[in-house]
Amino acid sequence: MFLRRTLPQVLAFVLAAVSAPAATLVDYSSTWSYFIGVSEASAPDPGSWRLKGFDDTAWLSGAAPIGYANPPNSAPEFNIATQLPTTQAAGYLSVFFRKPFVVNNPAGVTQITLNVNVDDGYIAWINGTEVGRWNMPDGVIPYNGNAVTAIEATLSTLQITSSPASLLTPGTNMLAIQVFNANTSSSDLFMDASLALDIDEVPPTLVDVTPSPGATVQTFTTLEVVFSENVTGVDAGDLRVNGVAALSMTQVSPLDYTFQFAKPADGVLQVTWNPAHGITDLAVPPNPFVATNWSFKVDSKISTVPVVISEFLTDNLTGIKDDDGSRSDWIELYNMGSEPASLGGWFLTDSAANPTKWRLPAISLGAKNYLLIWASGKNRTNTAAAL
Repeated sequence: MFLRRTLPQVLAFVLAAVSAPAATLVDYSSTWSYFIGVSEASAPDPGSWRLKGFDDTAWLSGAAPIGYANPPNSAPEFNIATQLPTTQAAGYLSVFFRKPFVVNNPAGVTQITLNVNVDDGYIAWINGTEVGRWNMPDGVIPYNGNAVTAIEATLSTLQITSSPASLLTPGTNMLAIQVFNANTSSSDLFMDASLALDIDEVPPTLVDVTPSPGATVQTFTTLEVVFSENVTGVDAGDLRVNGVAALSMTQVSPLDYTFQFAKPADGVLQVTWNPAHGITDLAVPPNPFVATNWSFKVDSKISTVPVVISEFLTDNLTGIKDDDGSRSDWIELYNMGSEPASLGGWFLTDSAANPTKWRLPAISLGAKNYLLIWASGKNRTNTAAAL
């Protein structure tokens, strides 16, 4: 809840940063090159088929979902686009799949997400590096190896967030998947997959500033800004008050900065950014800061009473009770000053759109004293009893 009148005014100042866009580079139902595993897919190196330079022109190709079902008994199996021979008929346990995809700027990739709908198990590689396996034993699995257990088509999701850019190269890359059946008598095999990259193209914004937009303060020499992410290139001359640049700047953290200004005269102060600022995030390539201006007011004549909300409790299930024996939520005020504070005309609210929701009665809060107010909705304003 908000305490109005002498506590600092709090106004929202958040430019919500949307999450980094995910670019789908391999979609479901894509066309794949594939090789039925009656032998290793490459020799003498059985792993070279996973590399982008491998020649797969002699392989078959077809649209996913790829597999067989004898008979179909699940929703994915009714949608098989490319039919394979059964393992009983062709004598195989695995199928090798390759799909190229293009990445223009690997350094900007923050996450790789691989979805594989599979029956029974698989191992996946990007440019020859294994990125995950599902329902498969550990170690090197030959072409005639098998999945751990027989299952129906199941969606598996791999999210690679640790140095995803290191797996990629500018230009063409290769996704390789080897799908395994659990046994040669299996009645089905199934594969469909998608690959998406999260790319940091979101510019840094401001999520908090002090003084806040529209606030009235008694004095001013310091302005603090908090960015939505770590930034670089922040200088004292980047931030201006009424057109005058800051005297100095201190970095509290890579996203928190304070600026020092000469003490201004009373009045409305306009906060603006240097249009030629060099503030960016740490992405590669960097995203420039989207500057936003605001204003606040300095009034040296306003009085300040050091009363704060010192504590509050919600979902009071086992705590103290009000005069009716109810365990209502409550708010505690504390007078930090050395003089009594009159609370008459103050308001409590839980809605920024309605700052005068509940008015405190004419009551004095002694120096260094506390006042508990029940947030019960009972609207009790008798100063001789609990509020």
